Amino acid sequence: MSKLRSRQVHLDFHTSEHIPGVGRKFDRRQWQKALKLGRVNSITVFAKCHHSWCYYPTKIGRVHPTLKRNLLGEQIAACHEIGVRAPIYFTVGWSATDAERHPEWCVRNPDRSIHTTQWDPNARAHDPRPICSWKFLCPSGRYLKLILDQTHEICERFEVDGFFYDITNGPVCYCSTCRAAMEAAGLDPGSEAQARRHNLGKWHHLMDECNRIIREAHPAATVYFNGTTNIYEPWMHGRMTHLELEDLPTTWGGYDKFPLRSRYFANDGRDYLAMSGKFHTMWGEFGGFKHPDAIRFEAAAMIAYGSRCSFGDQLHPSGEMDVAT
Repeated sequence: MSKLRSRQVHLDFHTSEHIPGVGRKFDRRQWQKALKLGRVNSITVFAKCHHSWCYYPTKIGRVHPTLKRNLLGEQIAACHEIGVRAPIYFTVGWSATDAERHPEWCVRNPDRSIHTTQWDPNARAHDPRPICSWKFLCPSGRYLKLILDQTHEICERFEVDGFFYDITNGPVCYCSTCRAAMEAAGLDPGSEAQARRHNLGKWHHLMDECNRIIREAHPAATVYFNGTTNIYEPWMHGRMTHLELEDLPTTWGGYDKFPLRSRYFANDGRDYLAMSGKFHTMWGEFGGFKHPDAIRFEAAAMIAYGSRCSFGDQLHPSGEMDVAT
């Protein structure tokens, strides 16, 4: 397995189908100039985003409707040309178009309603709005097959440095597929403890299958499942090559969260990296810039606690890098 690089960027790229000209301004030299300027040695790039859109010519998923190029392939090639790693981002638990077109793939509550992130269908126009509103998807049945088939496609098509699977520790699901699987295994869907047991096994199965596909094609690739580093859920800490602590101090948890968690995970034995962001408040905050002194302080803390550094950024939908960042 490759050792983790020390100066990483996690480059968000969740783009709605309503955005025109996605990727049209991507330029290899401008991309490389930005990476060299920031002395970046690893950058996470997107295969599939929370809107379900893919950024390469996939035969398994859905290409972003306004994308006219193999953006992922060009990004990886541009990175490798200058010695920069390019782990590949792939969403699992949140995938908006998949959820709308296949409601049967959605996580269900015990009352069979769809499980969402703070979404209230009866909200009034002037009610406070949540920071995000996604429907959770259940990695079983046909949706599981889609994830695995696309992982295989990406492994066949690209030189893979690593995978970053996102939203991979979802709520307990009571969909028809999960209920049938529980009953077949002799578990009672009416028992919360037994439903949680099945849910854990379902996520472990996804991770095992993804690892198997990746290892067969790219034995040295790193693999990480985001959402699994809760210190109170040690059963989720295995099945990946390293750990990433998504402890954005000005977004959630404050500046006290990372030091405690870093000391816990430093005992794990695997490489780990800490994550903050250029954003002052939340992921995907276009126009927001954290003060440089805050970024320096956060990076220094990461180094002091023995982790690699990763900072979140967001690529403009046009594909042009923000050199100021």
